[in-house]
Amino acid sequence: VQIFCDCEKGVYVMWENVTLQCINVLKKMGHIAWFKQVNSSEPLCITSMWSSLPTVHHQNGFHGNHMKMFIANRTTFLRITEVDVADSGLYFCGMLDNYFIFTNATVLKVQGNLFNKLSAMTPNMRILVLLSIIRTAYETCFRQHLHLTFTFKSFSRRSYPERLTNWCIHL
Repeated sequence: VQIFCDCEKGVYVMWENVTLQCINVLKKMGHIAWFKQVNSSEPLCITSMWSSLPTVHHQNGFHGNHMKMFIANRTTFLRITEVDVADSGLYFCGMLDNYFIFTNATVLKVQGNLFNKLSAMTPNMRILVLLSIIRTAYETCFRQHLHLTFTFKSFSRRSYPERLTNWCIHL
């Protein structure tokens, strides 16, 4: 399924907070949801709730500490805190009555990079963030290296470690 639309477009800088709104979807009580689609991928449900209940459910790995859905004055909102480039995509909401009614699609494009955020930090905080990034990259690389070595050995009784020597550098 791919959604094509004449959408509202918004360009934001990384780490800003963004609030998307869905107007006129609450014509009566029902189940409402926010969706995200990136390029031509399958749309994913982010969050949903019954319009008459305060409980919000997050789906597909989306979390309430980053994306919050709420209703005010018959308008449904999706608040995204500290947007990142990974948040870029097409967002739309809908309501399930007898079938889903979709409205108010928004293309969200997030620009910026880590260095914009780092420049606003104190020197000590910059060092901690960069060390954390280096540690994460090393651990990821190390785990992948071990997995690759294990996989490689499982296909052959001989080991060829010289072929894996600089593998992590090329990530």
